[in-house]
Amino acid sequence: MKLATKAIILSDGRYLLQHRDNKKTIYSPDCWGLFGGMADDKETPEQCLVREIKEELSINCKILKKIHQCLNNETGTLNIFFLVSTKDKISPEKLKEGQNLGWFSEKEIKKLKTTWDIEYFLKYIEEKKKFQTTSK
Repeated sequence: MKLATKAIILSDGRYLLQHRDNKKTIYSPDCWGLFGGMADDKETPEQCLVREIKEELSINCKILKKIHQCLNNETGTLNIFFLVSTKDKISPEKLKEGQNLGWFSEKEIKKLKTTWDIEYFLKYIEEKKKFQTTSK
C-alpha cells in the first residue's frame, strides 16, 4: 500500500497551506493543499513528513502527534495527518515546491479551490468540534 503524509501546521488559529503548481502532470494542480507527500520505500510516516517539510519549505519541523488517517480509495494511498510545529521562520522565499504558501482560517479555506485532503480534513475538524460539544 502506498503511504502519504500531511502536515497540519497551525499558528494563531490559521493553517499553513501550499498553492500547488499549475501542472497537468501532478495531482490537484493549481489547488491549495497541505504540505507533505509520498513516503519512500522503508521510510516511516514520521521520517517521510520531516523529509517532505525540509524539501518543500526548507525548514526543520517537529511532529507533535498523529491526528488522523484515511484511505484514498481512488489512489489506494493511506494518508496520515500529523500536527507539526517548527521554530524556523516560514516564508515564501524558502518555498521549494508550489506556487505560493499562505495562512488561512477555516472559514477562508472553505472559499479556496482545494485538494481532496483539505476537504477531508475540514470534515474531520467539524466532527471533532461536534464531539467536543456533545461530550461537555
